[in-house]
Amino acid sequence: MRLRQIFWLYIICAPSFLWAQKGPSVAAQIWADSLLKTMSLERMAAQTLMMPAWSRDRSIRPDLLKNVEELGIGGIIFFQGHPLDQAYLSNFYQQQSQIPLLIGMDAEWGLSMRLNDLPKYPFAISMGAADDEALALELGRSLGKECRILGVHVSFGPVVDVNTNPDNPIIGFRSFGENPDKVARMAMSQIQGMQEQGILACAKHFPGHGNTASDSHKELPIVTDNRMQLQSHLKPFQSCIDKGVASIMVAHLEIPALEAEPGLPSSLSPSVVRHLLRDSMHFEGLIITDALNMKGVSGKYKSATACVMALQAGNDILLFPEDASVAIDSIVSAIRQGKLDSLELRQHARRILIQKHQAGLAYYKPIQTENLVDSLLAVYQDFQDKWSVPQPTYPGLSVLDPNHRLPLQPFSGKHGLLLQWVPEGKSANDVLDSQLIDALMQNEHWYISYVPYNASPSDIVAEIQEFPADCFVLLAHTEPKIWGKTSRELPAALVSWLSSREPSQTALLHAGNPYALRSLGLYNRIPVLLSYENDSRSLAFAAEALYGRMCGGAQLPATLNSRFPAGYCAKQTSTIPLWETGETQAQKAQNTSTAYRLIATQLDERINRALSEGDFPAAQCVVMHHGKVVYQQAVGSIDADEQLHLGPRKLSFEHVFDLASITKVAATTLAVMQLCQEKKIAPSTVLSKVWPEASHTPWGHLPLSAFLTHQSGLPAFLSFFSTMKSQGAEHRIQADSQFRLALSNSCFVEARWSDSAWTWIQNQKPDPHPRYVYSDLNMIIMGKWVEYMSQCSLNRYVDSLFYSPMGLTHLGFLPEDKGMDYWCVPAGYENNWPRQRICGIVHDPSAAVLGGISGNAGLFSNAHELAALFQMFCDGGLYRDRRYLNEATIKQFSKAFSNKSHRGLGFDRSNGKNNIFVGAPSSLFGHSGFTGTWAWTDPNRDLVFVFLSNRTYPSDSNKSLIQKGVRGDLLQTVYQYLP
Repeated sequence: MRLRQIFWLYIICAPSFLWAQKGPSVAAQIWADSLLKTMSLERMAAQTLMMPAWSRDRSIRPDLLKNVEELGIGGIIFFQGHPLDQAYLSNFYQQQSQIPLLIGMDAEWGLSMRLNDLPKYPFAISMGAADDEALALELGRSLGKECRILGVHVSFGPVVDVNTNPDNPIIGFRSFGENPDKVARMAMSQIQGMQEQGILACAKHFPGHGNTASDSHKELPIVTDNRMQLQSHLKPFQSCIDKGVASIMVAHLEIPALEAEPGLPSSLSPSVVRHLLRDSMHFEGLIITDALNMKGVSGKYKSATACVMALQAGNDILLFPEDASVAIDSIVSAIRQGKLDSLELRQHARRILIQKHQAGLAYYKPIQTENLVDSLLAVYQDFQDKWSVPQPTYPGLSVLDPNHRLPLQPFSGKHGLLLQWVPEGKSANDVLDSQLIDALMQNEHWYISYVPYNASPSDIVAEIQEFPADCFVLLAHTEPKIWGKTSRELPAALVSWLSSREPSQTALLHAGNPYALRSLGLYNRIPVLLSYENDSRSLAFAAEALYGRMCGGAQLPATLNSRFPAGYCAKQTSTIPLWETGETQAQKAQNTSTAYRLIATQLDERINRALSEGDFPAAQCVVMHHGKVVYQQAVGSIDADEQLHLGPRKLSFEHVFDLASITKVAATTLAVMQLCQEKKIAPSTVLSKVWPEASHTPWGHLPLSAFLTHQSGLPAFLSFFSTMKSQGAEHRIQADSQFRLALSNSCFVEARWSDSAWTWIQNQKPDPHPRYVYSDLNMIIMGKWVEYMSQCSLNRYVDSLFYSPMGLTHLGFLPEDKGMDYWCVPAGYENNWPRQRICGIVHDPSAAVLGGISGNAGLFSNAHELAALFQMFCDGGLYRDRRYLNEATIKQFSKAFSNKSHRGLGFDRSNGKNNIFVGAPSSLFGHSGFTGTWAWTDPNRDLVFVFLSNRTYPSDSNKSLIQKGVRGDLLQTVYQYLP
């Protein structure tokens, strides 16, 4: 072989890094060609074989030694064992081989995928959730360093399958997700990192194993996608090819759209390997079969036949044939029979030798076994520091909490119960994690208990009854299995029990395969902390997220349901900015927690006092600071509703309130802002110029700003009920085809009165000398203008552009249509008509006559979702990394507009006196509602304050909430203690 001479030639023509290389180097070609001149057909055939070895037994296998010494196989794929044992075996076999062996391993999440005593790197699905290309690059570098230290030259990864089948039994968590673009981006970054370290990356499983319902280890899966559908699966492979991936592994799949012969595996198909991958997609690197002992091939073909067919199809490396000697004989026989071209065999061997040169094998160096494991651990620790550096958002965690029940308030005086689900074959000691428990105990006293995998719902109830009744229950489901059906499911008893729990008292911590959550079906009720990794640090971070000290920065890599599609991410700023300098992290956390505890104590006392004094029957209060809920309270109850056969109920955050005039900003002004920035309309625009109907009214000559600032000269309201009565209006206690306009739950009038009411508004003449007069008519007109400009109803417009994209399911008009009637808080009881009990129907008479969808009132919400909307205002139009409005638009509408009043365009503001509280900052803007509702935000302090009550029930003559200034006191208290 004269390897020393070849080595000097190699030094002269030193190869470049693999990633930057567009083709084989001159040195690699010279080295390969010099070896080929000395090789027989048998030796060239042997180069295409990669045979298996296991390092769990340090002894030398005679059959493998024969394959290396006598047959001259091209490579070895190592399986389970220990890194030191593999190093010893690899060094030995390399010394016995005339041509250096190409060593390969499945190391998708690091060498720990096959070897003991090594930590695992994140799964591909975790990296897809992180969606950080820089982090994927670092992962690739670390995986490459690991392989280089252990003498592994080709790592069979990453998986670039687009997992579009949630029930896929073999890909799933091994994929970056279901989005082809994300898969391509993350795969290319990881490949770059690996190949920068001189390791041959291998994109698999071509042409895409993501839409399969069976495992090619056990049978031949069928992919029924047509050619158009297959394009999304091919896209990541093409991207990796364009960027220079060294090798691609071909899967054992039956794909009728690509191969006409029924039952022919894609790995043996010339149409797939040669024509598609090599010719159409222009791949010039190594093509490797998936293991030929898998039933997807071996179930139909003998090993010798499969080897010949694989080379005929265009593969370079035959992975894991059953018998090397038989395979070589069959290949040579096929050449002599004219079934296989000897030039093709030479081309396969040449391509393998070139890649060996690229991997540094032209001058082989033995693996250094001294401190081997420590060196591997040091590489892992370096990556781990990058993966989980302390910061507000953790890329390995998703928080699925659309109703904003988290974070919990630390040090609230309540106990927590960590209820650990123990899988079959495990004990509590196997799954109870000390770091998780320690992280929880920093905030509260937590009881610790567990239930076995086969527990029934009644068993769980019996276990919980052993602890205080007011415990918040965190159920931890840390599934240790990563393969098999159970890894993609939650136990049925767990799901059944969760469905019966009070949502505000329960959360689920699921550490494992995200596909398992599809069986939960409770996403609108139970907060879920989804950790993609089941390790101590990830579990501890999940506990921090429970209290708002850490936020989930992960994007869902897979669709769980329509509410949580792939790409969903609830990124928020942490309550406690842990990365800041100055105070230590512990001091800052303690000081901040102390401030929030003081706020909670003061607000609890004042709200409970107001409740006991009859200022309202029920109320919710939410305070957000730096984008996180730092205080939340729901007090009071809902009385019995005989009509709906409902008894008294305790108020929860599921319940929604009639927001009354907050509708003016949370719907109407919101829509006007969108239309103004979209259609480039200024507030100074005269209404009739953009709305032909307005030109026939007495007020059409006024600009938009006159209505938004309540300076139009129109009266404060019209007494619709009185006018309707005077014109002979009748009512029914039940709706029918004619009497279908609901004024309450038991009062219905003819629908024609909506048109009449709008006509009366159109005919109103404004005062010729307008001054500031707060008027419902102004915003009713603005709502009608929005409907003209958008060509759809006000409720559909704001829901489609804001509420639904923001995930706000409890914010909207007509709560019965949204299935929220059960959760509606009664807003009034009137004998007028008689309306009697008003619950789920807008309380405001004007909005009721106009059909419940009006620019002045009609919106319903709970405090959490209204706070989320105001957080968007506070953040200049951004919410969870998506822009809804321009920051300049929000500033324009929220600042003082003129010297005639303190108000902005639509928004109310502090008057400097007592409309909020004496001395309230001018940076506050928001609105109040007649029913006892308040919503304010202060961008200067990154603060949102929402207070919802039904002070008008049973009678709107109850004005004590207003007269005592309860809401102003609460907000002033927040400012007093705000850190």
